[in-house]
Amino acid sequence: MKNNNKFLIQATCIFISLMMLTGCADGPNRDNELSQQRLFVTHSELDMIEGDEVQITASPSNQTFTWTSSNPAIATVTSDGLVTAVTDGICIINVVSSEGLTREIPVNVVEYVPLEGFQVINAHNLQAPENMSMILSQILSLGANPVPVDYNERFNFRVIYESLNPEIIEIDENGIISGVNFGLATVRVTIQGKDFDPVLVPINVVEDPITKIVVPEDLSLRLDEVITLTHSFEPLNYSVIDNSIMWVSNSPNIAVNDGVIEVLDPGNGSVTVSWVTDPSVFTEIFIEVLAEVNVVDFAEFTDDRPADERIQIATSGDVRTFPGDKLSDATNFATNPNPPSFGNMYMVYKKVDFIYGGVTELLGIDPSDIPMAYNRDFFTYNPEKNRLVFTGETGEWDVYYSDKYNFIWIRRDHENYPDAAWARGVGFTQATAWHADFDIRGSGGVCWGLQKLRHAAYMKRIADGVFQAHIHTRPTGIQWMNAVTNLCGWTQPMGSSWTLIAPPGFTGAGNDIGCSADVHGYYRVTYDFNTNTRIIERVDLD
Repeated sequence: MKNNNKFLIQATCIFISLMMLTGCADGPNRDNELSQQRLFVTHSELDMIEGDEVQITASPSNQTFTWTSSNPAIATVTSDGLVTAVTDGICIINVVSSEGLTREIPVNVVEYVPLEGFQVINAHNLQAPENMSMILSQILSLGANPVPVDYNERFNFRVIYESLNPEIIEIDENGIISGVNFGLATVRVTIQGKDFDPVLVPINVVEDPITKIVVPEDLSLRLDEVITLTHSFEPLNYSVIDNSIMWVSNSPNIAVNDGVIEVLDPGNGSVTVSWVTDPSVFTEIFIEVLAEVNVVDFAEFTDDRPADERIQIATSGDVRTFPGDKLSDATNFATNPNPPSFGNMYMVYKKVDFIYGGVTELLGIDPSDIPMAYNRDFFTYNPEKNRLVFTGETGEWDVYYSDKYNFIWIRRDHENYPDAAWARGVGFTQATAWHADFDIRGSGGVCWGLQKLRHAAYMKRIADGVFQAHIHTRPTGIQWMNAVTNLCGWTQPMGSSWTLIAPPGFTGAGNDIGCSADVHGYYRVTYDFNTNTRIIERVDLD
């Protein structure tokens, strides 16, 4: 058994050795394969045009090479590898080295097609241009195609455009034409490096005049209103050298400067805008001046005037009337109708129908007091014309005036206007200047808007849920101030956490705002009930 196993192992080894020898005998010639890879040429294939010559170099350089063409009628090759294309067709260039290395180089020869000329086209419609016309504001574009399109002459096709009338048209290197003036001009097109005949393209720049200036022909403006108008022309594709226009006011109460119109005084008027080149092309703008007059008469107040022209004071549910030329402090009203502490405020009251944008005449008030008297949240003042213009919402308003403290204070009844808002507290006033009497204060009471005008500011709505008021802080600073939406009911705004954006010296805690004496002065206060944000900004009185 052992001898048999030994014989079997020896036979298997002999068989494997024979198989390995057989495999080596039938396999590729590795030396020949490596030698093939060592023959290098500078061109592995050639694409040529009839008449082309290409020099091919082979390596390694320590060998010599024999060059032959499979079809000399198509391409020939010299003994040093210079290939010349003869005619259209394909062939093989064979390379054999002195050590037996070989290489085949495919050659494709195509027929020579020379550039015979060129054709100018209108780049917008790809047609050959004949008589081209354009308006001054238009842009045209030329192009050029080679003839034949499939030429294979080795030549860089570069088009040269030239305006023979640069005072009428200009053309750039890409063939883009722009008008400069009206008239007939010519573009000359050539091909750089060729003696082809130039192509001349006539261009006619035509005029299409302005026939109408388009602006609003009717306007309704309020006194002191300023508006800026824009304009356009008809036809839309007008073609003129100068499209300048001129604005002229036909009325002394209307000022105009380059489309900016301002109403200076009452009375309707008009403005004319015309084309400078041809003033017969014009448009007249008729302006209706909305100059309603809001009259507030404080000159004839007497103690026996009707009850609706008196200030009503509510204390402990007992509603009483009080003469409108004096305002009592609520704390002392029940025992002393004219307390010395605040009884000489001289506040008169009246209901007034105001019209937005209307001129406001204040009768019974010294005009020299008006700059300090008006409430800047609801009026604008033109010092040159000594004129107040109402900027609140059209409707009925409660108006108060103090000839002692020289300010006009207005508000609306919160019951009829539930979206109203108030700033209330101690240490500020809506007057345009601070007075020592404003420091006198008593209990809160009901309806501060009547009892303590010095400690409540009616706020102007400048957006949905956003209100604003101008206030004066007292020299010792604001003790506290917050916003409510119902003064008489002390209705608090939604939320208790407020963001305060204010100059240094102001502090915020919950709904309240306070400040130190360092920030005494005139401020604009904005309450945003949508985001529970309060913004305080310093204002310089003009």
